[in-house]
Amino acid sequence: MPGMAESVGRRINVGMAHQRVESPKEKILAKHRFRVTVDALSEAAEQPLVFAFDSHDDLIALASRLGKTGDDDLLFFVGLKLFGEALLARKDDPLLKDFRPHFGELMKAIKGQRV
Repeated sequence: MPGMAESVGRRINVGMAHQRVESPKEKILAKHRFRVTVDALSEAAEQPLVFAFDSHDDLIALASRLGKTGDDDLLFFVGLKLFGEALLARKDDPLLKDFRPHFGELMKAIKGQRV
């Protein structure tokens, strides 16, 4: 994904490592571990934002399979997946309680468009 969102002076690199995680209650499908780095492309020396997260989806393979290659497509796809993971991690946050059903409907609508 090099060059992503260069028009706005930012680049997002996603590196991936696989990790199988098993829960005592149930076996969980392979999880994929990702690292996201947001660097400024301008000359100003800024400290990059770096964080890691887990996903049950292999985002890189999924983006490829869905044909998500353009900056706008990748920005939406990765952003939506990150937001979904953040919602799952904050399932008890009262601030997000009213939003969860709407996000679920959005995901159903998006998945329904896939043929």
